[in-house]
Amino acid sequence: MKKQYLNKIMTCICCLVLLLALAACKSGSGTGASNDKTSADTDTAGEENQGQDFIFWNRSGEEGTLAFATEDMEGNEVTSEDYQDAKLILVNYWEPWCGPCVSEMPDLEKLYEKYKDQGFLVLGVFSSRDMDEDARSILADSGTSYPILRANRQFMTFMTGYYPTSFFTDGSGRVLSKEPIIGAQAYDDWEKLILEYLEQ
Repeated sequence: MKKQYLNKIMTCICCLVLLLALAACKSGSGTGASNDKTSADTDTAGEENQGQDFIFWNRSGEEGTLAFATEDMEGNEVTSEDYQDAKLILVNYWEPWCGPCVSEMPDLEKLYEKYKDQGFLVLGVFSSRDMDEDARSILADSGTSYPILRANRQFMTFMTGYYPTSFFTDGSGRVLSKEPIIGAQAYDDWEKLILEYLEQ
């Protein structure tokens, strides 16, 4: 009887660990981040700020703003001003090697298509330059049409060291999220958050 009880406890613990592992990926040597530089920003893309607070969730209570100049996957220069007409932007850090990141992309695409006429935009941001072909394959398979941008220092300042990490801004780049959203979310959970922000 005692052995059966212990087996049940161990099974529950193993399931919990597995769920946590699937929810988010920790960045590390497998990120494939490179020291390539873009014409828009001479700082390297892959430098992490693990263990540091997001600058816009600082103790002073000041609001943070995401402003950037970078490139999309085709090498076109883009800046945060290109998206200033959006009412709500979901910034989603992902990497091609991150299973939970890839698994939620079809849902993000559906939500983008559903709410883009209301001013909603998704910005996918990734840094693994040596995985461009993998990224293109993933984007094609998931039917992703929202913008995919290159991470640079301006983006990485807001990183947690976990993928996916997401947060919301308005069109001016003012951060709306009170804390980072770490890990993949279900469609219904994303939709609830999106509607809450769009109704504000």
